[in-house]
Amino acid sequence: MHVDGADLGDIGPVDALEAGLALAPPHAQALLDALGRGRPVRMTDTAGQAWPLAENGNAALLLKMDEAQGRLHTPGALVGNGLRPESQVPAARVAPRLVSPPLLVEAHDEDAALAERADLLQALLPRAEAGAGCAAASSRHLRIERIDATHVLAMLNCTTGRHIRPAGSWVIRDRTPFAPVPITASTLFPLYPHAVFLEERLASPTDRCGTDRHWAWDGTRLVLAATFVGRHCLGAGQRHWLLPTYVTESR
Repeated sequence: MHVDGADLGDIGPVDALEAGLALAPPHAQALLDALGRGRPVRMTDTAGQAWPLAENGNAALLLKMDEAQGRLHTPGALVGNGLRPESQVPAARVAPRLVSPPLLVEAHDEDAALAERADLLQALLPRAEAGAGCAAASSRHLRIERIDATHVLAMLNCTTGRHIRPAGSWVIRDRTPFAPVPITASTLFPLYPHAVFLEERLASPTDRCGTDRHWAWDGTRLVLAATFVGRHCLGAGQRHWLLPTYVTESR
């Protein structure tokens, strides 16, 4: 690890990065200090390959972490330390435990026909997101994503003029009665190979970095597995920080 050009020594083997490398306390503190002050940080391997960390926006991210943890202006705050007693910091919540999601199953031959069924579309339309304008839509499109042997994800998009808007996602049975269970007004995307789905909520004037969520199938229902912000703060292809705001543990 190099901070401001100074070599702070080895932090561990490169192959440990994928599994989540835990920094030793001196390195962790040096990293936090550098990020909070906008100092250049880079990691270099024995072959001389360097990975610089972004210098901009890190202090704001650390401040957001302090806010989320309720430790603003305390001695233990990551940035902007203060004299507010640590006793006022809320205790850390225990992460909810979820059943490990199974592998997604392959699509059935009947899934394409399911997306064309008028009775399924009629069952979903009254439940569709009102803001999508499905009542006046020029066309409506259902997409089906197989979850397991008997359940699929049905996602409805409505086209009005030149705009295609998501109108909702539901878990349904793959035959009547469909028994739709609403999940979100957004579209979901599978994160193969496991039955986990990404909900993208793009940046808006009130949420400039965007808020995304992961939904996991536990064998019975789709449950919220993670929420994080920041994926859309920079342009496509650029590396940037993600800030988890809701996390779970699999069992």
